[in-house]
Amino acid sequence: MSVTVPHRRLARRGPRAALVACALAIAAIGGAPALAGAAPTVPVTGQTTAVALDPGLAAGLTSLGAKVKNTGNSNVDSAGRIVFPVTGGRITADLKGVINHTGGIELRNRFGVAFGIQSFGIDTRSTPALTAIPTVAGASLGIRLPVATITGIAAHTEGNVTVVTSTIVLNAIGALYLNTFLGTPAVKAGTVFGQAETRVTTG
Repeated sequence: MSVTVPHRRLARRGPRAALVACALAIAAIGGAPALAGAAPTVPVTGQTTAVALDPGLAAGLTSLGAKVKNTGNSNVDSAGRIVFPVTGGRITADLKGVINHTGGIELRNRFGVAFGIQSFGIDTRSTPALTAIPTVAGASLGIRLPVATITGIAAHTEGNVTVVTSTIVLNAIGALYLNTFLGTPAVKAGTVFGQAETRVTTG
């Protein structure tokens, strides 16, 4: 199914019109990823996920007049990565499960409209995906959506900490959300969003 969104017109009409059109288009694309069957899990007790925005994407956003910042309980480390605290979740011994986070990312487009995503979830129960709750002008959209896939996963341990590195790749929903509020078809499904390093402890 293809969905066409009149990006420039929506962006000029303001955040409410863009939000409604984006929500309708997201509903047309589909919902959350399918879940696999239950398996023994252990609780996730803490640590962080650090995301380095892809340089090509960052340059493209800058060229469109968009500005990116962290929100909530997230922060920026010395390497310029946005770091999101892990708040919980449950995973199996082979890292199948969900890891929840606090904090978020906000962009402000050239029209002055602020939009973003918050409360990330790493969901590896089926196809590894990044889920999040979209926001507009700091207000939650109120639904959790899969906005990216997670590829190139590699894991190792450092003492009692499991370290997982991966690449975050926008899916159709994530690309649609960005394009709608940027006011132009700047990205597409398959665009690399960034590189992630997740550090988790379990108990």
